[in-house]
Amino acid sequence: MASGKLQKGASYKPLAENINPQTATLRQLVEAHANTLSADGKKAFLSSFTGAKNQFAPIFKDYLDRPAVDFVETFADDEMNPLVKVWEKNEKVNARRTMFSNIGAIEFHIEEQLQRAGILGEMFPEGMPKATDRVNRPEKPKAKARRSSFNPGLMGEWLKKLDEYGQQNPQDIGIVKALEAQAHMGLRPGEIMNAPASALTEPTKRSKSWGFFLDTDTPGVKMDENLNVAIGPRTYEIMQQALNVSSANDRNLFVNPDGSPIGKGEMTRVAKLIKVPGIMHDDFTGTKLDNLQEAYDLRRMWVTLALNEFPGQGNRVGAAQGRAVGAVTGGGGALKEYYSPSPGFYGKEATSVPFTIDEWL
Repeated sequence: MASGKLQKGASYKPLAENINPQTATLRQLVEAHANTLSADGKKAFLSSFTGAKNQFAPIFKDYLDRPAVDFVETFADDEMNPLVKVWEKNEKVNARRTMFSNIGAIEFHIEEQLQRAGILGEMFPEGMPKATDRVNRPEKPKAKARRSSFNPGLMGEWLKKLDEYGQQNPQDIGIVKALEAQAHMGLRPGEIMNAPASALTEPTKRSKSWGFFLDTDTPGVKMDENLNVAIGPRTYEIMQQALNVSSANDRNLFVNPDGSPIGKGEMTRVAKLIKVPGIMHDDFTGTKLDNLQEAYDLRRMWVTLALNEFPGQGNRVGAAQGRAVGAVTGGGGALKEYYSPSPGFYGKEATSVPFTIDEWL
């Protein structure tokens, strides 16, 4: 949901100097903004990102000495979004308001500096994602954490209209198949668009289904472990259709008709074209939305549906979505050190969520 609009109450000014977010680190950008503040303001701002005793500083540790633009990859991912993590750490309104403003300043400077350098559109064709678009700026106690909510009951209609779009726009049929697979599997867009053709994994002996396997070197996989999940029969059919989109060799699983990879932002471009009144709800403005705001919303939609079908079974749902081993073993402690199924083997219980989602959609 990269609208580029600030929620009420936030106001930032461009830095006087040019700082290239592709080369300057997040730490340098934090320090540059801090230098525009009063002495007390500077100290507090720096502490929130780098303070040894600040409760929020660990959220930013892994990104401080990386190019500032890398920090953007966390904005659209609810598992990595720094503001969602702030909300989980602290329920106090003032603390949340402060961090909303602080992170808002950083995302403002990254976007403004990229725009100043003339490369914003190239890097983010659909607009730069914003951490501040994912939560509400708290104005009073008990503010809602997530800004948007989703209606899985309308996904059947959404997928039907997506299929009709593909028939009318054959040049985008590969993107359509990628979105269909994402809707059925709940994966990140990057995990879908960068998947090699070999990701579709044939079942081994006594396995209950086909699978989908990505190793950690695959762009878009944001875990330290391979992604290895069972898929349902409808998802298998979608992947077979995807393989037939192009006869090109040495290709990804989801490609354009000429065999070229699906470009960055293309899944979001098509997803936003499909109109179904009420498919989403903006909890900040209280209005119903007619379309998804980005391809990543399909991941959120999938989780919403899965947890409705499997209430209280977050471990099972997380495992079906390819989350880390801890999601599978739950409180198993050291068991996670031993759990390592090979690609292509999926027991009966491993198929329960993907088969149910396939049937539901």
